[in-house]
Amino acid sequence: YETGLKLDESKCTGCGNCVVVCPANVSVDPSAARGMGANSEEVVFRVEDGVAKIVNLERCRRFPPDRINCRMCEQYCYSKAIEIY
Repeated sequence: YETGLKLDESKCTGCGNCVVVCPANVSVDPSAARGMGANSEEVVFRVEDGVAKIVNLERCRRFPPDRINCRMCEQYCYSKAIEIY
């Protein structure tokens, strides 16, 4: 958890907000921003079998060396499944 990002899949409703709002997702897969689901293998988040998954944590803007204090996924996760500590 070098990013401080934690996803509790048991709380996740699979709404896909994390996929849509993640700047790293949108930069590599514009269809993610349109709510059409992530098609690229380079995204941070993807919804699989009705639950969000972190598939490429190293693409997160919070990951070193950048360590940008992004909290978009946490802010838009209405089920509180995503926590940044």
